[in-house]
Amino acid sequence: MKKLSVVLLVMLMLNFIICGFSYAAPEDIDVDASSFNMSSIHQADQEGTVEIEGHKKEIGTTQSIVGSIAGTIMSPIIELFGGVSGMGSIITEMGGYYRTESEFGADKDGILKVSSIVFGEYLLLDPAITKTAANLNPSITPTGIIALMDLIKELCSSAFTVIRAVALGFFIILILVTAIRLALSTTAVDIAKFKALIVDWAVGLGFTFAVKYIFLLLNALLDVFMEALWSARMALETSNNSSFEFVFYEDIWQTIAQAGGMQLVGYGILYIFLIWVTFKFFLKYIMRVFKILFLVVMGPIVGVVYTFQKAGEKNGSDAIMKWFSSYCMNLYIQPIHAIIYLIFMFSATEIAMSAPFLGIIFLWALERADKIIKAITGINDKVYVVGK
Repeated sequence: MKKLSVVLLVMLMLNFIICGFSYAAPEDIDVDASSFNMSSIHQADQEGTVEIEGHKKEIGTTQSIVGSIAGTIMSPIIELFGGVSGMGSIITEMGGYYRTESEFGADKDGILKVSSIVFGEYLLLDPAITKTAANLNPSITPTGIIALMDLIKELCSSAFTVIRAVALGFFIILILVTAIRLALSTTAVDIAKFKALIVDWAVGLGFTFAVKYIFLLLNALLDVFMEALWSARMALETSNNSSFEFVFYEDIWQTIAQAGGMQLVGYGILYIFLIWVTFKFFLKYIMRVFKILFLVVMGPIVGVVYTFQKAGEKNGSDAIMKWFSSYCMNLYIQPIHAIIYLIFMFSATEIAMSAPFLGIIFLWALERADKIIKAITGINDKVYVVGK
């Protein structure tokens, strides 16, 4: 919380110091400060003109040597981060698009955006093991990235099938052997022990058999949530409500091209921070795909771990609960991100456009939402197979 407060304070200072820039009127204009008001200042900011005593006058900007040097240094840095953003856009475009109805969608402008990531516009970032690009978008043109991701999902699906079959066979053999030993037991202690083992084996067998249907059900619920959230976003766009992110990307390059000196530095910092947050989201969702695929493949092994933990007089349910909580946290962080995005990025557009750095703070807070939720609930998204 302290870190968030410090960043918020710094961004507010940057917004009102760097993004605010001064105008100087030509020497032949007699300026009376009392003739200025908020509308004239806004006009000076947006149009480079000011109305004085009923006459509209053009004004120019003053720029310090320090500002000129800073702006010159910032230009190549902005281009570097623009290249990073372009690289991400190329990768996701080659990965294919799933949702294409939005007029601000990634398929329209080709820009890698947080909104496109959290609302599931990219096929590349869909973690469902049963959904290949061809299934999600039959009209898609195959690319190397699409083929690679489909191959990874098919390999994971095959590995899951093999591991699950081996685990089921393993449990059946264990139950039969334990039943024979139970039948041959003569003491009450041994009989009670083998009866408890048979129950544990049966629970492990049941989980191993049901794990496929568990993740399919959880994935289906995710689809329902995301479809509802996508419909909400479409309704907002239809009502002429726009996200700060959309407006920002629409104007940023023209603004940077016209800016100079410290003004360029201010907008450059804004742009760089936005690219940094967006790329963090991109990497987070790429890792999410592989975490979920790994959890699916390891699902049958969790049942085996459970039974051996119980047999060793440990709390075997830890393995199942940690697997379940890891899977749910990784899966459902997407609708949580989407809900927060709808609330802050659409409803706070006017605030964010008046204070652009606040808009970036909203995105940064959105990227940290999962950490806040994990801290509140105690749920972790780390990949667990064996409870420790």
